[in-house]
Amino acid sequence: MKINEIKQIHNLFSKNLAVKKNENILIFTDANDLPPAVRLPDGQGRAGSPLQEITQLIAEEGKKFANIILHVYPSTGSHGAEPPLSLWEIAFGREITGKFRKQKILRPLLNKTATEKQIKMAHRIVGANPCVRPVPLRPVLGRHMDLPLHQKINAVIALSRFSTTHTNFRKLLTQSLGVRYASMPLFDAEMLSGPMAVDVNKMAKKTISMATKLSRANKALITSSDGTNLHFSLKKRAGQADTGILVKAGAMSNLPAGEAYIAPVEGTAEGKLVAKFSQTRKLIKPLIFEIEKGMVKNISGEKKTSERLEKIFDKFPKARVLAEFGIGTNEKAKRPDNILEAEKILGTIHIAFGDNSTFGGKNKVPFHEDFVIFKPTVKLYFQGKKTLTLINQGKIKLPAR
Repeated sequence: MKINEIKQIHNLFSKNLAVKKNENILIFTDANDLPPAVRLPDGQGRAGSPLQEITQLIAEEGKKFANIILHVYPSTGSHGAEPPLSLWEIAFGREITGKFRKQKILRPLLNKTATEKQIKMAHRIVGANPCVRPVPLRPVLGRHMDLPLHQKINAVIALSRFSTTHTNFRKLLTQSLGVRYASMPLFDAEMLSGPMAVDVNKMAKKTISMATKLSRANKALITSSDGTNLHFSLKKRAGQADTGILVKAGAMSNLPAGEAYIAPVEGTAEGKLVAKFSQTRKLIKPLIFEIEKGMVKNISGEKKTSERLEKIFDKFPKARVLAEFGIGTNEKAKRPDNILEAEKILGTIHIAFGDNSTFGGKNKVPFHEDFVIFKPTVKLYFQGKKTLTLINQGKIKLPAR
């Protein structure tokens, strides 16, 4: 590991999260039971991948800044799926998970079938018990620390292969316990000298401005030379800014950061989306999504990926919902074959299907998958017939105000 890469790990703790000496930081990743020669679906990685190695290193360096609790759990197999109960018990404590079980909301929370009433009850339970003691576990990767009584998790570094961003777990931690949450699915060491080395303050200013424009828009139209032609309503939806600055209680961001994103109004998306990359590789043939009334009606293109998605869509019909529209704002992001970095590339856009209930949408499902579009043109429509070409063939045209 190079000196500048170690420096970026230190910056993760000292600058991105602004960690204090006596804080308790939960770091976790997921493991895979498959033999090393077996690949996960759609090239998601191998068992014993470098993700666990970088997790170990980040945890070791983190001991210089705070108390570290490190946990590894079996892979969930899907972005947006809830992590297992073992992680909930570490983050919230058995007292709270026991109350969830007593109120018969634990299983719905884990299965992502909880009603709004049940989710509100979960927030009340967590908010009323802010001081929790994680259960001591045997170490799986590195040293596991038990916490003294009446202390809680202050920040999370989520290094699992499959993202926990769009989960009840994350939302309860950030909104009801004020935990600072760095979501880093599919992270690798190359990102330390790439998109993690960006000028965060400069990027944050651009990202916030972009998110403000999305909040004010009523509609978006996306086109590209690859054949994408898609429009949807943004009316009364709030744009979000993923800046990587996690100093305030309850802050949540990807690291590397750099996107403005929003939940389009469900049922309004119409058109076609053409994607050349999946989460971790270039597709043999582009995927073509035909979208009607906000949902995927047909997928064509590469057989392997389209069949995988159709199986998910058949199992979870709500996974067909167009859930997110995002715009990359990180000028240091370059790699197209890792979704964590690809969706941050300056001037790209990404569309996700599945869950959007954690950032202003109404769709709840244990699935969330993004697809990046390169060199798009994005036109926003505002009240009073005012329009703005926000991106022109991959070039951002953001006005000063």
